[in-house]
Amino acid sequence: MHSAKTILFVGILFISTLSLAQKVSFYGFIENAETGERLPGATIYFQNIQKGIVANQYGYFATVLEKGNYEARVSFAGYKPLTCLLKINADTMMVFGLHTVMLKEVNIVSEQESISRNPIETVKLNLQQLREIPPFLGEYDIMKGLALSPGINTGTEGSSGLFVRGGTPDQNLILLDGARIYNNAHLFGFISVFNPEAIQDAELIKNGFPARYGGRLSSVVNVTMKEGSNKRNQSVFSISPISSQFTIEGPVKNEKSSFLISGRQPMQV
Repeated sequence: MHSAKTILFVGILFISTLSLAQKVSFYGFIENAETGERLPGATIYFQNIQKGIVANQYGYFATVLEKGNYEARVSFAGYKPLTCLLKINADTMMVFGLHTVMLKEVNIVSEQESISRNPIETVKLNLQQLREIPPFLGEYDIMKGLALSPGINTGTEGSSGLFVRGGTPDQNLILLDGARIYNNAHLFGFISVFNPEAIQDAELIKNGFPARYGGRLSSVVNVTMKEGSNKRNQSVFSISPISSQFTIEGPVKNEKSSFLISGRQPMQV
């Protein structure tokens, strides 16, 4: 009986040793074939056994396989996959080199759409709208009309400078038909230089203004003047406690061109 147990134990030990002998180590590195740089996260997939391994941060991989033949696919993003047939009968160390793939240029062509947009951060004001606002000492002023928009104030009472969302008046870009205006105030800031009778409209952009308006931090005020009447001559004169102003316009020749002359003068203090 004792002899039979010994034979059984030896048999189990032999089978276990034989089974372990069928397992071998497979390890190595995956790298760039041109530079030798290791490729962390590269993968090896054994297609016939549906098993895969991933290289560590040093491009190193290791696994245990049974002896035999394997069809392996080595891949990494941006590199050409490598497919090879491996015959592994013992502990094996291999280095796989992958070649980079030159991606083809992608051209995206789209037709430009004509979209009219009025952003929420843009305020437009014309003469008709300005006349609906109570005047200051009998004067309509385009800058004071814009100052009634959300996020804007004029600082001290009566000032024509705009403080847009915490900025100062010198951080605003003010344009008159594309020409930059450096001082837009009359009479110590009580009124602006713009004669409302000569203004077509004014646009205030509080943020996100186009790059062509670059150079200022707070806002852009783009004032557009009238082109002048090409039908008939007409003039407007007005006087108030703080200023006097005039606008003269009319046709030049055969209703094809026109002129406009305008001025605004504050009262002397």
